[in-house]
Amino acid sequence: MYGPLSGIMLVWAHGLWGSPNGSKVTAIRESGIEVISPDFNEMELIDRVELLEKTIEIGDVLLAGSSFADVKRHTLPVEK
Repeated sequence: MYGPLSGIMLVWAHGLWGSPNGSKVTAIRESGIEVISPDFNEMELIDRVELLEKTIEIGDVLLAGSSFADVKRHTLPVEK
């Protein structure tokens, strides 16, 4: 991928009723952007946050999401 996201992995945190293959992340993938979207279904908030923390350990990431995902993003420490 070239452009502003070159060398950066997009991590998409789906919302409370979303899925890792929902319409938003599917549209992102179809646009040619490489994206990781962990499956948070049937997980409590703390478990979702822990999975998200493990996922972003891969390196340079851009963390994005929708609705309930915003709550998860704001609970992560800002270290990177």
